[in-house]
Amino acid sequence: MSKILLIEDDRRILTTIATTLSKRGFTVVQTSDGKKGLQLADKFLPQVIICDLRMPNFDGYAVLKGLKANPDTAMIPFICITAEDDRVRLRKVMELGAADYITKPFTLEELMGAINAQLEKGQELNRYAFNHVENTIEILNNQIYYDSLTNLPNRILLKEKLHDLERGNAQVAFLLVWIDQFQKLRTSLGIDYVDLMMQTVVNRLKTGLPDLDVCLRLNGEHILLMQGVEADHQFQQNISLIIQGITQLMDEPIAVMNYETVITFSIGIADYPNDGTTIDELLNYAHFALVEASTYLGHSYAYYDQNSQAQSRDRLLIELDLRKAIIQNQFEIYYQPKIDVQTKEIIGAEALLRWFHPHKGFISPGVFIPIAEESGLITTIDTWILDQVCQQLKSWQAENIFVSIAVNLSGVNFQDLGLCDRVATILQRHHIDPQYIELEVTETALIQNPEQTGKILQELKNLGIKLALDDFGTGYSSLNYLRNFPFDHIKLDRSFVERVDEQTKNATILNAMILLAHGLNLHVVGEGVEREAEYNFLKQNHCDALQGYLFSPPVNDQEFKKLLLKVIPINVINVEASLNHQLAHQLIGSTDVQCHGQ
Repeated sequence: MSKILLIEDDRRILTTIATTLSKRGFTVVQTSDGKKGLQLADKFLPQVIICDLRMPNFDGYAVLKGLKANPDTAMIPFICITAEDDRVRLRKVMELGAADYITKPFTLEELMGAINAQLEKGQELNRYAFNHVENTIEILNNQIYYDSLTNLPNRILLKEKLHDLERGNAQVAFLLVWIDQFQKLRTSLGIDYVDLMMQTVVNRLKTGLPDLDVCLRLNGEHILLMQGVEADHQFQQNISLIIQGITQLMDEPIAVMNYETVITFSIGIADYPNDGTTIDELLNYAHFALVEASTYLGHSYAYYDQNSQAQSRDRLLIELDLRKAIIQNQFEIYYQPKIDVQTKEIIGAEALLRWFHPHKGFISPGVFIPIAEESGLITTIDTWILDQVCQQLKSWQAENIFVSIAVNLSGVNFQDLGLCDRVATILQRHHIDPQYIELEVTETALIQNPEQTGKILQELKNLGIKLALDDFGTGYSSLNYLRNFPFDHIKLDRSFVERVDEQTKNATILNAMILLAHGLNLHVVGEGVEREAEYNFLKQNHCDALQGYLFSPPVNDQEFKKLLLKVIPINVINVEASLNHQLAHQLIGSTDVQCHGQ
């Protein structure tokens, strides 16, 4: 029996229609109030709603909008009753999603025709939905047992496989394989590419290692191998043979979609029954071991142990807390002054992120930054830092305090071709002259994709932003970076500065680096200066600037402002402010054009 909701403020019409429909076998829910009609629709979910368009206070338009805003009522057919001359209003209500209309005065046949038409449409949709559900169930049943891409047995069959293997073997090895370049390839070449690549890898493993008991793709990103071992003493030997076979197979480039890619793998290994006895346990333990293996470069593998599980769990908890920290504003920006070596005046600062957890207290950046990079959260964090720094600069500049701030930029950001636009948007939003922002990049950021990174750095340079190479001297190709990338500054790594007065080799290296940088017109900053002797060495060797606890640790914005006002004469600030403020408007207006002009 079909249910009809009738909303009509004219009591006479309301009663007449309700009586007529009841006699025709319909269940009628009725009201003369639009708001009440919305409540009844949500409560009874009728098959059809009939509503007068013109009603006081809450009219038919409002009723229809309310219905569409509720997912439970959005699809209920809405038939509006309107006066014959309401053509403009009628067009509006049809655009809002009304299914049909009848005009006053109307006959019983017209009313029944409109209702029956909507009921028939509903039945047709139900038949379509039923057929669609049947087809979907059939597809899902197939997917339960087979991966749609590789057509290999899926996770549901693992229990049966494990049951079969345990009957004839003392142990079963679970090897969870991860392609180290998976995320990078998916970002740069797309999902279709990595799907075909994974299919190629699986086929290669099945063909090259025919003795494997199980070889399947899990969760789109991992490959699971299972191998039964007849005797305990053969377990390590069998694993070694499998690893050797995988290494030989993966050393050959993968050719997919006109691209030839060299890949490396990480493998986590769990042992049935010594590590676990259920599929979920073994997969989890293999994943814990995989996390450990992935910390090494090149082909690598690791066996599960409880210590690696604890470490992985701790990393996961930090990642979860990081996500909360971003939402709950648990981060603060601290500023470590940069000091002119000759005058000892503040010439800028480096913005450093501090995380004060509500329960765990201060968490070191050395702990959470690597996890943020691995999880991809670092791009959100870096964007937040730059935005906060620009906001702070705007506040200081309103007080005629103009200073340059350096912001660290993780190498993960350079996977995004829109990085320059993102930076320009933040500068424009806060009306900050690019000359007051310096971006610091480490050598590891340059290794991953030198060509793309170089292009993005040049785009940032064209904005008017200063660029610094951080931790200079710790990599293998530092000199090459100075030649090929558009840096303005280099920051000498603290490992060279520490006790340089006592380390002859470090002194020689530092002196050479400073001379080289000056020969390339680069500004040199010494990091980690904590002793007077270190400062004296940098001064004598004409280093331009320094940072370190000898002069100031990182401080919050209020303390840094006090340092600025104490060190820099107010009259100097005011003179510079009037000049720099004029330049700011000229440069800000051109940033978007420069970004897109590359």
